[in-house]
Amino acid sequence: MKEHKYAVLICTSISIIAILGIISGIIINKPLITASIILPAVIYELYITKGIFAKAISLLLLIVLLAEIYAIITTISVDLSAMTGGLFTSLINASLIGPVIIIILTIYLLRRTNGIYNKWLSIIILLSSIVLFYLIFGVIIPDTPKIPDALESIENTIQI
Repeated sequence: MKEHKYAVLICTSISIIAILGIISGIIINKPLITASIILPAVIYELYITKGIFAKAISLLLLIVLLAEIYAIITTISVDLSAMTGGLFTSLINASLIGPVIIIILTIYLLRRTNGIYNKWLSIIILLSSIVLFYLIFGVIIPDTPKIPDALESIENTIQI
């Protein structure tokens, strides 16, 4: 199995990059950093995935992630009223949709793939996407509690 020869080293490197990207994305509140660090995991996931449906989902995951990075850079808005027949009448930032789709696709891959490296990468992608959603939501809605503020609040509560 040629593609698994360096899989542990590659997955470990991707994990370290993801952890550093998540931490730096949270500290400086930049969703683009977190979205970018998901890219190596998705590319390697696509490379090692077997089976036609899992490969198609991995390819779709890559396409959605690239669209997400584009949406973050350009701040595109989507009119929900056109898509929901008037049920929702507001604009939503398109970058909020990407992490949700990525999470759904990743859960599918996590459940459907058997390889340990596929599961490892899926967990990295899933956790990074959850943080990405949190960061994007926080940028769009500034009143969202920030992690450093929440930690300070918890610290003050414990001291009392």
